Amino acid sequence: MKKPEPEKPILLSRKETARLLGVSESHVKSLTKSGVLVAIHLGRTLRYRRDAIEAALKRLEGR
Repeated sequence: MKKPEPEKPILLSRKETARLLGVSESHVKSLTKSGVLVAIHLGRTLRYRRDAIEAALKRLEGR
């Protein structure tokens, strides 16, 4: 019997986003400043929605 796969987190930190995209954290910061990625402010932290990251990648592929 297969074990169910663990759910993917909905919100990612800058570090997790960088790892997912295969870029540096400073590049994620740059993409956020330029509006390519949208960050959500939760108190003093920033989080990135996984579905928004995937949508941004699809937009970039279409260029």
